[in-house]
Order: sequence, then structure tokens, then C-alpha cells
Amino acid sequence: LFELKGPFAVTASIEMTIPAGFEAKAIPADIDSKAGAFSLKRSFKKEGKTVRIEERIEASARYLEPGDYASFRDLALSLENPVKNRIVLFKV
Repeated sequence: LFELKGPFAVTASIEMTIPAGFEAKAIPADIDSKAGAFSLKRSFKKEGKTVRIEERIEASARYLEPGDYASFRDLALSLENPVKNRIVLFKV
């Protein structure tokens, strides 16, 4: 078993103001993934010069079952992909 140290839920919210002379052209797609007892939800919302990122990480149990290892690994590795993590700013 892989220990998640659950149950737990962590929620974070970040609000960024885009500097004058720049525009957010590339914003990651929302993520809503589950791997057994582990889940991740992340949303990106752009309103004018403000970008808001909301994230919730949750483990509904203490351990991740062996049958869920592959989906958990896929989820963890996918988060290393810059397309899922970076907001790209262009100078206008």
C-alpha cells in the first residue's frame, strides 16, 4: 500500500494580476482527476487582467490501494507537463 496519510483535504486559491503591457495568451486547462482515494481539482479563470487559480487536493483514505498505483503515477507525471502548469504571458 502507498501511504497518503489521509484522510485530508487541502484547498488553495491564488489570484494574480497581469502586469500592464502583458496579456495571458495560454492558460492551462482545468484538471479534475481521481486515482483511487486521491483526487485533484484545479481550475484557471481569467477575468480581464486577473487570473485566479483554485486547487483542491484530497485523500479520502489513509492508503492508496495497489490497483490504483498506475492511475496515481499517471496523474502525478502529467502534472510535470508545462502545458498543465504554466500561464504564458505575451508582451503587447
